[in-house]
Amino acid sequence: MEINATFLIAAISFIVFVIIMNFIFYKPIEEIVKKRENFIDENLDEAKKNNAASQKLNDEYDKKINDANLYGKSVIDKETTAAKGKKAELIHEAQQKAAQKIITHQQELKKTYAEVKNSLQDEAKSLADEISAKLFGKELKKGEEG
Repeated sequence: MEINATFLIAAISFIVFVIIMNFIFYKPIEEIVKKRENFIDENLDEAKKNNAASQKLNDEYDKKINDANLYGKSVIDKETTAAKGKKAELIHEAQQKAAQKIITHQQELKKTYAEVKNSLQDEAKSLADEISAKLFGKELKKGEEG
């Protein structure tokens, strides 16, 4: 292979072409690539900050929800306890009223029983007197005559 002037001119033309392309094409593309990398890095940093902020807000939201759930459970437990106490109180009052009514009815029944018993005893006595009067009265009359 011979190195002649044509080869040197082609080599020099190629080197000049590469230098011109470097200034015209590669450097502007390199600047655009650097700007895009900076833009992407800035947006990535901002996205990470926003992600951290949203995670913090999410954690606060979860904490508030948990606090609200705990408060709701405590209110429900408190009201349930109060309702159970009220239930026990109402049951106790109802039992006392029922016991009082039972006692009152028992007293009324005893009184009625005593009245009926006395009435029946009086009626039984009068019937017995009447029967004995009829039986013994006839006999007494017969016995008195004879």
